[in-house]
Amino acid sequence: MLKNIILKEILDSLLNYKFVITVLICFLLILFTVFIGGANYKKLLKEEQTATSLQIRSLENQPSYGFLGAIGINIHRHPSKLSLVVSGLEQKAGRIARVSMFSDPKINTNIGTSLIINLFEFLDLTLIVKIVFFFLGIFISTLANATSTTMVISLLIWVIIVILIPSTSVLLGTKFYPIQAPYEIESQKDMILQNIQKEADREVLEWIANHPGESMTPELISSLNQKYLNKREREARKVEESYTKKLLTQLNISINIARVSPASCLSFAVMNLAETGFMTQQRFLQALNKYQGKFTNYINEKTKNIEQIQKVDLHDMPKFEYSKMSFKESLKLSLIDILILCIYLIFLFVGAYVSFLRYDLR
Repeated sequence: MLKNIILKEILDSLLNYKFVITVLICFLLILFTVFIGGANYKKLLKEEQTATSLQIRSLENQPSYGFLGAIGINIHRHPSKLSLVVSGLEQKAGRIARVSMFSDPKINTNIGTSLIINLFEFLDLTLIVKIVFFFLGIFISTLANATSTTMVISLLIWVIIVILIPSTSVLLGTKFYPIQAPYEIESQKDMILQNIQKEADREVLEWIANHPGESMTPELISSLNQKYLNKREREARKVEESYTKKLLTQLNISINIARVSPASCLSFAVMNLAETGFMTQQRFLQALNKYQGKFTNYINEKTKNIEQIQKVDLHDMPKFEYSKMSFKESLKLSLIDILILCIYLIFLFVGAYVSFLRYDLR
């Protein structure tokens, strides 16, 4: 009997003009989002190529390696190919960072025309799926006696799981696990820099006092600079790592709260699989920190010999290396969200089935 009822409902839906219109609208929306995503992906690639070529010209015209090390270089992260269907943080978190000798790498948020995009929710397949909740609608319709009641309840639940829970999860995470603000961390690192600079100045004054009438050689100056630069990097890195660890803890709390909403689980899962989520940004930042060490060593090596200071040649400058996550790693990150989504689907389907069996046809 149940089989016949299911077949009848499927046939009624397929022959209903409302179903055909709904399918057509969804199909057009999918085509539109792929088109928009593809156009945006091409734009990002073009911007990256243009910025890279302009930067090479600019770097080759720098007056010295020391100046190059001070101003640093821009590093561009190649956009994910799957960002055309799942934008994730690709539009908001930024893919460009500046690496220099004297400051920690920072990922710049998108500016210019991308600022307009960040004012609105970027249209992708994830957003469309959030708007259409199928099993939830069936479950509600089996509990309600009137179509109007079903619509009101569905709208209320949609607002809660798609807007309210994801929006408040970050606020609740900061309340449950408060941490220092970013400006406090920067202030702490500035204090470290000032203390180390004072220590370096004291050592220079002691050397002058112990060597009256002598001048410090370039090799000695370079050695002292390297000594205190390494110390500053070590101390600043400790502060940064401690802050990052606390920030990740706070983020995990917020994510776990947001997972009450199946919409959030869907977003986390597809962003991890498409490499447009938070972990991709973290891997990019880790690669930047490693590259800063290589870049610093490269500049120090070039400035050892004073004859090479005025001539900038970038043919042997170390290349930035960034390895993307494998599909296995991405899937592992997404497993918990996929599992939660499956639990939601099973629960709603079973609930709808039981409600249907108990439904009073009178």
